[in-house]
Amino acid sequence: MSNRMDESEHQARNGADPRVRAILMALVDIDPQFDEEFNDWYDNVHVPELVACPGFLSGRRGVAADPSQSPRYVAIYELEDENALESQAVQGVRGWGPFSDRVRNYRRLLFTPTGKPIVSPAEKGASQ
Repeated sequence: MSNRMDESEHQARNGADPRVRAILMALVDIDPQFDEEFNDWYDNVHVPELVACPGFLSGRRGVAADPSQSPRYVAIYELEDENALESQAVQGVRGWGPFSDRVRNYRRLLFTPTGKPIVSPAEKGASQ
């Protein structure tokens, strides 16, 4: 048996994926009357489509804790690098699908990590 840890074992033990070289945040508002339909599409169609694209490692969404905050919704994606955004697969699923004419206040922010991930000692201990 090898003593070498594969990437998934490393992530499980350290709480961070070493392959992440870019973080994409998409922030958006939608009229509240479309919230339920929009969230269903975003969670069950759009995020899974993007995460299935080459170079996308994970995706998750959030809603503002303060309902008066704008934008109210955020999607955060971990990418192998920023080139993941240029693939034909991403080009085929990007955009707002059936909500193109209903979203507003959209912002896309791309970040690159500035150092190694810092993980809570409690999280490190829990995964060992």
